Amino acid sequence: MLTFQDTPKLTSPCLRKGRGTCHEVCPRVSSGRYQIEIREKLKNEIYTTPYKFKPAVTGCPNQCVRPNIHDFGIMGLKYTKINEDKCENCGRCNEVCKKEAISYDEGVAKRNTDLCVTCGNCSKACPYDAIEITGIGYRVFIGGKSGRETVEGKEINLTSEEELYPLLEKVLIAYNKLADKPQRERLAATIQRIGYDKFMEEVNSIQL
Repeated sequence: MLTFQDTPKLTSPCLRKGRGTCHEVCPRVSSGRYQIEIREKLKNEIYTTPYKFKPAVTGCPNQCVRPNIHDFGIMGLKYTKINEDKCENCGRCNEVCKKEAISYDEGVAKRNTDLCVTCGNCSKACPYDAIEITGIGYRVFIGGKSGRETVEGKEINLTSEEELYPLLEKVLIAYNKLADKPQRERLAATIQRIGYDKFMEEVNSIQL
């Protein structure tokens, strides 16, 4: 895990720099590419924030860096589909699934969508390529914080990276506009004060 400090107001992304499986599943996070890209956004003068703003990036739902309690948390997702014609009932996907979301019915793997967290580990483990990656997505948490008070960020699911950075920019702009107490009010407090719906209304109204 790496953390960096740019200015008294902005902190660079906290990210999981994994080894082994983490690096293989999400080399982009492990290599620090997201850290560089987000830090470049935060260094732009227009995005100087009223108070410290802490982003976090994790490549899968393991939440190693707790993105849900950061101002702007990003979690990578992998959407998968089981190809029943290829399934050989070997049991490997069930073994690697930490949520026990895969069981077997009539000799083929079946997923419990209520338990699946879309980590994609089952696809990587399957020796018969029976679990196919159908898409990459992101779960974003807005307005989380830790410290004296822990606040869970509100979740937004995105289906493409093209949506990710514009959302970050809009959140920063809205925070600058709506924060009431410079050097005192974190994003979580701003959202609590005006309401999440009103904050997101402002975010969605911004034209980049």
